[in-house]
Amino acid sequence: NEEKAFQFALIAAHLAPQDPEEWGRLADMSLEQGDRLQAVACYRKAVDAEPQCLKYHWSRCDLLEQLGEKSKTLMAFKRMLSVLKGMTDNPEEHGELNLQQIGQEYIRAAREAARLYHERNSLEDAGKIIQEAITLHPSAAESGDINLLLDLLISQQLYEEAMEVICEHCDAKFEATTNPAELSQLESDQQLQAFSAVNLPDSTPQEIYSKLVIILLQLNAKHLV
Repeated sequence: NEEKAFQFALIAAHLAPQDPEEWGRLADMSLEQGDRLQAVACYRKAVDAEPQCLKYHWSRCDLLEQLGEKSKTLMAFKRMLSVLKGMTDNPEEHGELNLQQIGQEYIRAAREAARLYHERNSLEDAGKIIQEAITLHPSAAESGDINLLLDLLISQQLYEEAMEVICEHCDAKFEATTNPAELSQLESDQQLQAFSAVNLPDSTPQEIYSKLVIILLQLNAKHLV
């Protein structure tokens, strides 16, 4: 019967543990039988056998969250991010995905990890994980990712860091009458006082404009609002 066939296949897979596709097939069979715990175990074996095959990571994370295993889900996403960081450092070794695609997967996984950190009120960890993703793959980051990072930084009252994010990732342009050479000698807070205007591209989402206003007010630069 099907149950016996599954058990024999499971034994065979344990005898040849480096076959990710077989573990993936066993995970599918487990789900058909309604055994999500067994499916999670099989997906973990698939990930162990071929860490760079991202579909097994995603399936495992999805199932763990369905089971309410938030801490294990977060650890699974962090493992995926570690794999993706290795792929980022050596994209030529992973022919199935180019660097842009690796970046998109990295950002996507970082969003989920940041969400889980946010749910446990670990704002600093959430900010770090999304900031690292944006720093590693700026071209794959979307305005929503920048807005999330700004939210997290503002929540921690890290206004200078938030201003740096605006400058680096939102194409902010500052106007000043002061000589550029003199400006470069000033501290960051003094530079803000020396600027006469700050502009963002017309395509900038309203929520980022709103964050900029908050940041400028908190940095005592209301003349730029």
